[in-house]
Amino acid sequence: MNSSKKENLRDFIKKEIKKSGFPLEVLSSMILDKNGWDVTPHLLFYNELEECYNEIDIYASKQSTRTEFNDAMETLIIECKKQEKKPWVFFRQNQPNTDFATLNVTPESAKESFGKGFSHHYYFRRKPCGYHFPTFVARGKPDVILDTVNHLLDSLNFAQNATTRLNEKFGVQLLEVFYPVIIFDGKLFSARIKPNGDISITKSKHLQLKVCRAIKEPKLIELSRIGMRWEIKKEYVVDIVTKDSLDDFLKYFP
Repeated sequence: MNSSKKENLRDFIKKEIKKSGFPLEVLSSMILDKNGWDVTPHLLFYNELEECYNEIDIYASKQSTRTEFNDAMETLIIECKKQEKKPWVFFRQNQPNTDFATLNVTPESAKESFGKGFSHHYYFRRKPCGYHFPTFVARGKPDVILDTVNHLLDSLNFAQNATTRLNEKFGVQLLEVFYPVIIFDGKLFSARIKPNGDISITKSKHLQLKVCRAIKEPKLIELSRIGMRWEIKKEYVVDIVTKDSLDDFLKYFP
């Protein structure tokens, strides 16, 4: 192969890599590693509901220094998404998040003990988004945001269930707090619809999406104020972070 053909091949490879989301995953892993996280890229897991293997783009853990977590591990379950031409738009809620159950703590029995320290957590009293705009999706095409969030929460549930099974198998209480995170290479906006119908749109570097999912097996829970109640859903907070603000986001995890 002559030198011109070699250069053409190299240029072709570079172009294909840049078009993909692969550089975003590599650069994000490097930033996490620099900030002291133990990083595992491309973690394969078996999705029991779909009966197929899925992939976690980045699985990153570190020992927590938060006093309220009592030396738990904190783990980021990360999806990397590149979408340069189509912006992602989310509608911010008026009500701040005050529900510490949005934390994904394993084992479940330990969650109650974290309630007292929740007011110091970055989840607390932030106004999450409750809706996303299915951004410029052509008829018959999948909603990229919805697909990304669903895949991310499937990955989160796998990770939590795996830790729970390890706890049961070895008779230990390994404390771990999981965070679903989307690192986004593209234009991110929050929006608000005013009472008069006007829409305000603000460029964002980091926002949170609150997602409610029905759980597989409803369970009876005891609440101090209202007695017993059937729980049929679980609420999650998903951090959506632009690639250029990942370093700032990681400051939430000292």
